[in-house]
Amino acid sequence: YDFIFKEVRLISNSYTGQTRESLVNKLEKFKLDLIKKLNNEYKSSSSDWRGNLWKLTRIFEEWSKNILQSELFSISDSYHYEFIENLKTAKNHFTHFLRDFRERLTQNISTVLGISLKLEEWEIPIGEIKQPDIRIGRSFDFHLDLIWFLFPMFIFRNIFVNHFRKQILTLIETNLYRMASDYTARINKEIINIERFTINQIKDELDTIGNVILSKDNNSSMILEKINALLEMIKKSTQNN
Repeated sequence: YDFIFKEVRLISNSYTGQTRESLVNKLEKFKLDLIKKLNNEYKSSSSDWRGNLWKLTRIFEEWSKNILQSELFSISDSYHYEFIENLKTAKNHFTHFLRDFRERLTQNISTVLGISLKLEEWEIPIGEIKQPDIRIGRSFDFHLDLIWFLFPMFIFRNIFVNHFRKQILTLIETNLYRMASDYTARINKEIINIERFTINQIKDELDTIGNVILSKDNNSSMILEKINALLEMIKKSTQNN
């Protein structure tokens, strides 16, 4: 059966290999609008922030987490089915592959064995792809905010407000790439599950055919000859498709 399973794995690899790049390209188109919107929101919100460096840091981290969650979840909600398009295309490809395999199998069984066999219809299941989480890192490379008492805000406030503003681009890029990575992992996991489902269904069908042959012919050499003839026909038709 190796030639069939190799074909299935090639199909799977062709889709899993393009998932991440496709998602990165789709998410990239939202970056400029996010930068503009978050900078405007930050300018408006930060003017009302009060407190020492430790408190300003917590306010910024909470603000950035909330607004990024809101914006990225909105994008994910609105474009979810576009983001998982590669998974849907992979499912359609495997569905066509299975249907074509079944048709060729029943035709070859009739030719080699003279048996009219009705095979079960297969429905490929797909697990739910949930929205990725949004994560916010530290505002400083080290815990500068712990020594807040060294930085009186009436002197340093504008410096730190600008520091936080400059982080907005990095936060957007980081979470867009993280979003692409999370979607990629979840989508590729489902594609691999479809691959395994396809292989298992094919194995079950071929095992069923083997049992049919055994039940109709007790001559071991004849059985082997019929199985080899059937597999050779399936192999040729697979290569032609």
